[in-house]
Amino acid sequence: MRFLKSAVLVGCLSAFAGCGPSTVGTDNSYVDVTGTVTLPDGKPLPRGMIHFEPEVAGKGRDDQAGVVDGKFTSKMAVAKYKVAFDLQGGSSSVPAKYRRFDNDLTVEIKGGAVTIAMK
Repeated sequence: MRFLKSAVLVGCLSAFAGCGPSTVGTDNSYVDVTGTVTLPDGKPLPRGMIHFEPEVAGKGRDDQAGVVDGKFTSKMAVAKYKVAFDLQGGSSSVPAKYRRFDNDLTVEIKGGAVTIAMK
């Protein structure tokens, strides 16, 4: 019986092998990032989710982080990213164009602090 349970567990785990982003190479370096997000009026974004999409496939990986009082932290692959936002807490302060990746916001992640200012 113990062997059967182990075999089932190994089979289940094997089904998930190879899953995940296929564009993340082993040559990606990961760094700690702290960020500040400001709205067009210069005030910090009260609450939301920031999403990152690599500008070049295979250079970086899709990522996201929670923003509270204009601040976020993450561990990300070094790359240049397009940026978009989801709103939380009923906030409508983010202009609609920044809720999609086809906007003018980009950020280069190298580690350390970054500032993302909506215009």
